[in-house]
Amino acid sequence: MKGFYSGLKEVWGPKKKGPVHLKSTDGIETSSDSKRVVARWSELLHVPGDIDYEALDIPQRITKTSLDETPTMAEMARAIAGLKDGKPPGGDGIPAEIWKHGRDNLFSRLHQLITNAWELPEKCIEQGRLLYMVFVDFSKALDTVGRTGLRQLLRKYGCPEKFTTIIEALHTGMMVNFSVGGEVSESFSVTNGVKQGCVLAHTLFSIVLSAMFDEAFRDMGDGVHIQSR
Repeated sequence: MKGFYSGLKEVWGPKKKGPVHLKSTDGIETSSDSKRVVARWSELLHVPGDIDYEALDIPQRITKTSLDETPTMAEMARAIAGLKDGKPPGGDGIPAEIWKHGRDNLFSRLHQLITNAWELPEKCIEQGRLLYMVFVDFSKALDTVGRTGLRQLLRKYGCPEKFTTIIEALHTGMMVNFSVGGEVSESFSVTNGVKQGCVLAHTLFSIVLSAMFDEAFRDMGDGVHIQSR
C-alpha cells in the first residue's frame, strides 16, 4: 500500500500552480484576475451554436441498434486506456491515471455502476415507475456532519458507549487556522464536521449519509429491480 501511494504521488503531484492567464475577446489584453478569467471562460463556453440546416439534407443511414446495448467491459477498458495523462480530473476528482492503474480492482465496480445506470431508465418504463435523478455535491460534506446527531446515530446503529465516547473525544477541542496570502490566522475552535484526513472521517460521514437515505426513502416502495450479472 505504501508503494502504491508513493507511485501515485510521483505520477500525480504535487505540482506548483502559477496564475492563469487568459486573453480578452479581441485577443489583445491578457488578464490573470480570477473574476475576469472566470467571466471570460463563461463567455467562451456560452457561445450560441449555429448550423446550416441544408447540411442535414443527406440520405438516412441504417440505424445502429447496437448503440442501445449496455457497454461491455472491453469497451469501457478501451475508453479508459484512451484517456490522456496529466489532465484535470472531472467532478469526481479521480484522475485518469487512477483508472488506468486500478485495472481489475476498479474496472469491475465501475462497469457494474455503468450497467445499472444504463438499465435504470428502461426498467422504470417496464415497471411503470417515475425516475428521479439527484446529484449531490459532497466536496465540502465532511465539514457539515453534525456531531450531536453523529453521536446519536452511532448508538442507534449499535455502537457501544465506550466506542461512541472515544469517537466523541477524538473530535472534542479541535482547533484550526487558515493560511491566506502567506499569513496564518489565529486558531479557533471547530464544533462541526469530522477530522480532515482521519481514517474514520469517510466512514463516519457514510453513517450519517446512510441515515439520511433511510429517512428520505422511509415511505417509498421497493424501488426498481435491476437484474445484473
